[in-house]
Amino acid sequence: MKNINQFLKIGMVFVFMFTVLCGCNQSAVENPNNPDTVTETDNNPNKISIGAYSTENPNPLLVKSGYNEQINFLIYDGLYQISPNYEAVENLAAGYEIQNGGYSVQIFLKPNVHFHDGSKLTAQDVKATVNFLLENPGYYSHQVRNIQSVSVIDDYTVTLTLAELTPNLKLQLTFPIVCKKELLNASNFRFNGTGAYKVSSQTQGKQIILEQNKDYHRPFSSDIKQIEVSLIPDKETIRSLSGSGILDVFYAAFFDEGLKTVTKYESTKFDYLTDEYTFLALNYNTTYMQEKKFRKALYKAIDREAIQNDIFMTHAESAYLPLPPNSWAYNDSKENEKNTEMAKQLLSELGYLDEDNNGVLEFRINEEEKELVLDILTIDDSIKNDICKTLVSNLKDIGVSLKIHTVSKEEFESVYAEQKHDLYLITTNIGYDLDLKPFFDGVFAAPLGIDYNSYLTKLANADKLELKQPEYMRLCDEFYEQIPHIPLVFLKNTLLTTAKLGEVTKVSPSHLYYSVLEK
Repeated sequence: MKNINQFLKIGMVFVFMFTVLCGCNQSAVENPNNPDTVTETDNNPNKISIGAYSTENPNPLLVKSGYNEQINFLIYDGLYQISPNYEAVENLAAGYEIQNGGYSVQIFLKPNVHFHDGSKLTAQDVKATVNFLLENPGYYSHQVRNIQSVSVIDDYTVTLTLAELTPNLKLQLTFPIVCKKELLNASNFRFNGTGAYKVSSQTQGKQIILEQNKDYHRPFSSDIKQIEVSLIPDKETIRSLSGSGILDVFYAAFFDEGLKTVTKYESTKFDYLTDEYTFLALNYNTTYMQEKKFRKALYKAIDREAIQNDIFMTHAESAYLPLPPNSWAYNDSKENEKNTEMAKQLLSELGYLDEDNNGVLEFRINEEEKELVLDILTIDDSIKNDICKTLVSNLKDIGVSLKIHTVSKEEFESVYAEQKHDLYLITTNIGYDLDLKPFFDGVFAAPLGIDYNSYLTKLANADKLELKQPEYMRLCDEFYEQIPHIPLVFLKNTLLTTAKLGEVTKVSPSHLYYSVLEK
């Protein structure tokens, strides 16, 4: 159950506000060593302002916030990037070879890639980065969880040895690659990446100025030549600055901002899908949950659109599989609308009948008649309580009574481990690597006849999408057939941009700013 934590996870002082606001409105400070530094005021259409949290340590591998991760991705590149439909796109990597039955891979680096200080990127930098993440658990731990060790073959080749087979390792290798010498000089760490923007100047604790990297290793075209990063103490101040129009880009995580996210004057609002997944885990110790028709009846009874629209106010998308609907691996071949009549028919076929006409189905066990009453465990917060109320209503329509039990967030893990409830309402980040192991052979797994290991072996030994996709289609078909758990929704976050950046039509959620800036 320890893994649940791994998955499950304006009134400011006027002086502080004055300091931040002044920092945002000042002209860029010219760097005398760089004649191309932009020096115009904020009216410059080639300059934008964005926000990041103030941190004690600038090392991007120690990031704790998605806001700062996105800033770091302007300065630092990963081996791969993730496209809007979850394909791995080569960035610093230039080749990939699966070895040892999927338990190791060789990754080839682009030659002649340079850090912003002019030093050349080599395999030693990749090794140092991976080892740092293995030795310093934190934000990126989920992305190196399958890596056992890393070794250097030559200047442009590394081998990753894996502890477990991994279906889409490339999609995990998106963390920033950091220069080895900076990691060795932790007390005087410098911003020194290979990204499309580099630091031209900074004011400690207040502001960082980025300018386009003219020696960037791949084609990159953007009208934005300079980015002013305002360093902000907390999310309340970030929201205040965004609402005032000072920040040109602002994105809001639903559980940080909730339904308060609104479109400000002359801004574009774009909601994008995240990997934050809400579903019902099932207790297979109960007899009825072992019945496939029973699970299917619950699956068909739920009004996901009501959850999506009435509870999340469209900041969610209905889920019918544990895969994002916009991913290349998604199988949408089934009819997935709510179907109350089908749910009733399935329960009738199992012998559940409402003989006393009180609206609750009955069944017999050991000659004793019982009513069909289930209970659900949830964390006690307003969103989850509202979801449970919708579930109560949906199940009542098919003759099932549902009782709600609430516990604190701190208590949930231990109560879940006792497995004394029928249903568990869980929200977890599933990651962008499309690894379904937790749902078939891990913490949320069910004792069903789906041989996930056979799929995993094939997926881990296939590099090309055309080989992986049919396996995911078959796996999705088995999910539809077995219903090992009940998907509800994927959450959406909100991205706000000013007129300087034009209209946003799609983004890569793991590299938001690249999606917005690149033309």
